[in-house]
Amino acid sequence: MTEKKPRFGTLPVLNMPKRTHDTPKPKQRTPRSVVKDLLPVPRKDVYENFKELCRRTSGLKSLNDWNMKLMNDRFVVKKMLDPFLIPEFEIIIDDSLGFTIGPLQLGSRDQIFPKKFLYYGL
Repeated sequence: MTEKKPRFGTLPVLNMPKRTHDTPKPKQRTPRSVVKDLLPVPRKDVYENFKELCRRTSGLKSLNDWNMKLMNDRFVVKKMLDPFLIPEFEIIIDDSLGFTIGPLQLGSRDQIFPKKFLYYGL
């Protein structure tokens, strides 16, 4: 019988140590799936029309300190200043969803100046 010669560049397997126990194999990965495009969700933070604005604003709990008055063509929201019983802020929203902001300005010695109205239209 002739001895086998090791080949050049190979690992010797004849006298290699053997494992006494097998290690668990890693779990197989889940197969990849095709990602489907999702439909865009319509935004609900923008009011569609004047009626929806009136309906959604009248139910807000954060506006308890504000006086709200609904008219045919506009919606008036006022925050009253307690000692003077005049509006501190006044927001007038018309039926085209344009709004006017009227702040009350107090000067020194509690002088009340006329309001400066700001109009923002859409």
